[in-house]
Amino acid sequence: MFETQIGSLVDNLMDRYIHVTGRFDFNADTFLPEYLLMEAGLLSETLTVAILVPVLCLGFEADRVQIDDGIDVIRLGDRIHIARAPSLRNASGFDPGIQMAATHSLVLADYSFANNGQFDLWRALGSRDSYPLPLIDTFFASVRLVVNGPTGYAQVLALPAGWASSFKADLLPLHTVQVRHYPPSLEERYWNGHLPKVTAKELETTISLFKRIRNLENEKFSKRLSIALRRLNSSSLRTNEDDGLLDSMIGMEALLSPESTSEMTHKIAFRMAGLYKILNPPMAGMAFGEIKKIYGVRSKIVHGNHYDMSSTIQRGSDKIRLHSRICG
Repeated sequence: MFETQIGSLVDNLMDRYIHVTGRFDFNADTFLPEYLLMEAGLLSETLTVAILVPVLCLGFEADRVQIDDGIDVIRLGDRIHIARAPSLRNASGFDPGIQMAATHSLVLADYSFANNGQFDLWRALGSRDSYPLPLIDTFFASVRLVVNGPTGYAQVLALPAGWASSFKADLLPLHTVQVRHYPPSLEERYWNGHLPKVTAKELETTISLFKRIRNLENEKFSKRLSIALRRLNSSSLRTNEDDGLLDSMIGMEALLSPESTSEMTHKIAFRMAGLYKILNPPMAGMAFGEIKKIYGVRSKIVHGNHYDMSSTIQRGSDKIRLHSRICG
């Protein structure tokens, strides 16, 4: 096993050298930088990466925007796009078109992994549970609360900082984890059409909301907030509209009525109207009526009665589907 690993390491380094330099004669000075990356990956006690999460099907005007300390949204360059491109033979049910439908990425800087050997490292970098998913999902929840357009992520990438565990030709030595954290509608080639662009105002609101949520996560309110955000995200990922509505209502109950009492429908509607009274007074009365109607459908779903998910709410001259109102 040891001899096989050494042989594979030498083969990988020489293949890298040929692809990077385009030459077959050996030059130690040119070879050394590539070797040192591999040596660091073998011998360093901790290994640092930047975590990249491509944002699906949303455009951003700026090339780089700071979200918080060590957290940015950046435009993806060609080298990262080429390195993260999925293999069609190994897609395992994941649509490669969706994975590539991103121009920008959330970037989390300076995350470290313990280096307990090649196999443990590959296992850690290849597992989604090794990455800060709650923080990533908080960002996407903030986007969903502000931006009108389906989004999510299909990859989590780890870009080594000053080390490598293996190479593929002259590509960046990215480690890729495939996930399915996006609305099912994206699998219907939604990304082939005109995609929404996040405006400067929406981005400013998203950043403010993201920071407020992170601050609240350290308070006693954090459990309720965590449940609400998790249900918000899951409601947008459901293949079944009924489940999406139930997820949204569970999240709303966690925020607005943590105590389990009677008259839940009236209480939630009243408190939602109170929020609108602060944020958008003309809409307060409308919110009260809409929430009561949505709650009526919710009750029919959980009690197994007949309901119609295509029913609409009248708002001025417009008719809005119930599911769009609560999960959109």
